[in-house]
Amino acid sequence: MEVLAKNSSGKQLLMQDRTAAAPAPVLPFITLVDVLGLLKAYPLYGLMRLCPDFSVWVAKAALGPAYQLIHRGKRRLLAKTIIQSLDVPVSEGRALARLWIRHYARHRWESLSTLLSGPPSIGDQRSVLGLQHLDRALEENGGVLLVSVHWFASMPAKRLLRRMNYPILTVRAWRRKGLGRVGNRWLLPRLLQLRARIRTGSESVDLDDPGCALALARRLREGGIVHLASDARESNTAVTVRFLNGRVPLSSGVLELARLCHCPVLPLVAVYAGNGIRIELGAPLGFRYEGTAEECARTNFPILIAELERQVRSAPDQWAFWVEG
Repeated sequence: MEVLAKNSSGKQLLMQDRTAAAPAPVLPFITLVDVLGLLKAYPLYGLMRLCPDFSVWVAKAALGPAYQLIHRGKRRLLAKTIIQSLDVPVSEGRALARLWIRHYARHRWESLSTLLSGPPSIGDQRSVLGLQHLDRALEENGGVLLVSVHWFASMPAKRLLRRMNYPILTVRAWRRKGLGRVGNRWLLPRLLQLRARIRTGSESVDLDDPGCALALARRLREGGIVHLASDARESNTAVTVRFLNGRVPLSSGVLELARLCHCPVLPLVAVYAGNGIRIELGAPLGFRYEGTAEECARTNFPILIAELERQVRSAPDQWAFWVEG
């Protein structure tokens, strides 16, 4: 499989420090992203901190309708992408795109609420299905690797599982596209500080940390739980594959981490349901670990792709990565 052969060195990097990066491009002094980000991170955030409860209430009421209006262009692009990817009628694609914008607004509101006054309550409508699969895997194998796509409800789902005594270590990535020198000097430290507050109640390791892969492997070998989203665009193990009638980058890091630790890989679905969330944990995927790293990848990558496609088809309005930005 040509894609995997090209990615063999990338997979080997998963458990090693990164090699020397290419010279960084010369950044502009200041960009529009810098200006807008500085306005949000300092004066706007400062004003909201004066009346956090009122700000959260206003955001909850206004973000949904506002996003439907502001993101009309994104909604049209999203509907077209969904129709082509899932082979659904035009009316269904448009309805799913509208729902996607609604869930996107809820996701942004939850982040704002966490930032200003702490994580919002999940609500009465919550369900966790398939815990028996996770309990059995932990009892029989020790460490367990959960795999999914990026769901809007991933963060509250992991907080809920943590409260149920299932702490999960995950990977966080930071997209720095569009920042100039002013943004990297003054905005980026502020955004990292705010992001740490948003992730209250979760445990994660930074993708840019040279010891990221070793931290994940250590947690698995100690009998813990690790979650990876394989549609990670920023992953250094990403390869472009056929996916839902198109081509998208998927991370092969899940395959190598599972092979090195010989741990079961369970699918995770986390979606909004009414005013709460629904979590579904599936039975272990049928990964095989015999042979070389490339042989394992040839066997297991199609299984992973099929599972991720199944997840997106099960809740297409809640997959965060239909469109960028």
